[in-house]
Amino acid sequence: MKAERGKPERADNDIVTPAPAAKLKGVSRTAIYNALSDGRLSGVCILGRIGIARGDLKAWQPQARVGRPAGRPMTEKQKSTIATAQKKRWASRKADTPKADKSS
Repeated sequence: MKAERGKPERADNDIVTPAPAAKLKGVSRTAIYNALSDGRLSGVCILGRIGIARGDLKAWQPQARVGRPAGRPMTEKQKSTIATAQKKRWASRKADTPKADKSS
């Protein structure tokens, strides 16, 4: 790799911090920190700061998002049942709240 004038040559052993690493991989800093703590990504601590070798970052593939799976879409009947229950709940709450007396 040839360096341009005024710009240092980047090697695979360059160290990057989690914020630029996240930007390079298109993930959040939290995803980088999680990968480091899980051992899926290796890093070093230099003077109290975390560093990740650029070569390790290139080799690391982010995992697919792990979370609650998307369920089946609700049917119109299910949506109307929920809407009716919500309307009843709000009507009962409205009836339970005391009204301010404006006769003074």
